[in-house]
Amino acid sequence: MSFTIVDRQPGGGSGEISIGQTGKCVELWTLVADDPDHSIEDVRKANLFPEVYTTFHSQNPRLRLMPLEIEQNSEAPQLFTVTVTWSSDKLDPQKKDEKEDSPLDRRARIKVKTGRMTETTHRDKRGVPKTNAAGDLFDPPIPSNVSYKIVTIRKNVTVFPDWVFDFDDAVNSLPFQIKSRTIAKHCAYIADIELGEENTDGPVPYCEATIEIWIKKKRAATAEETARMAANPSLGDVVPGPWWTEQLNEGFYSKGPGGVRQRIKIKDQDSSAMVPASSPVPLNALGGVLNPVTLDNIVYLEFHDHFQMDFNLISYLWSNA
Repeated sequence: MSFTIVDRQPGGGSGEISIGQTGKCVELWTLVADDPDHSIEDVRKANLFPEVYTTFHSQNPRLRLMPLEIEQNSEAPQLFTVTVTWSSDKLDPQKKDEKEDSPLDRRARIKVKTGRMTETTHRDKRGVPKTNAAGDLFDPPIPSNVSYKIVTIRKNVTVFPDWVFDFDDAVNSLPFQIKSRTIAKHCAYIADIELGEENTDGPVPYCEATIEIWIKKKRAATAEETARMAANPSLGDVVPGPWWTEQLNEGFYSKGPGGVRQRIKIKDQDSSAMVPASSPVPLNALGGVLNPVTLDNIVYLEFHDHFQMDFNLISYLWSNA
């Protein structure tokens, strides 16, 4: 998100001069965005302007910065005009309340509870394959109960902000913080976003957003993953995120010579004839039949079922909680 200030007219089109350095002056700022999809909300978040009500004009300490008026050009949506007004008018009680309690600046409200779900996997939380007493994997794998944390955030936002659509059904691509607690990469999932009806508080339209973030812990690294990370630290954490799917690499078909897909056949115990396999056969990483099959060399496939987004881009929603 980037904006370029292409024009700034001190005084704009109007100004008021009164006794004792009182009065009003207006500046017109023209901004150009680097992307036509930017909105007025993006201008607000860009921190291009000083804080209203608490900032005074550099040439006149009697003039206080008033709320900004931002207009987006309908024919050229990359073009924004911002009317910056400085005034010596005293803040009446209503405006003081606006300064201290603008609906968009009110603190986020956060609560946390535990949720539970049923998860079907071939590994337990230690990364150990789930097998029977003879060392055979269960097929299909057995389900288990998993707990996770549900963080519910309620925050006033502008009406239908773009991030609602961008971050829906997303997993965090980088670590981020909630209430000074760091959430590891790929462990948080935005499971639900609800926007309330449009409301107004003075001149400011807004609605309340309710965001549910589900947080799960990663399983422990396997011996193979630990060795791989130790041999190449630049890889970082190679343990799949808890919201990804780990599936045993097996099937009824394999890749033969030249990568040709072919039906897997096994020796019939009664006739010793080669017959099509009646159950999925473990495969190696290249799609061939895995031989021999051991718990140390079985291959798992990793599927990313959600979009990856940087939650730090929307952390302002809960940073003042």
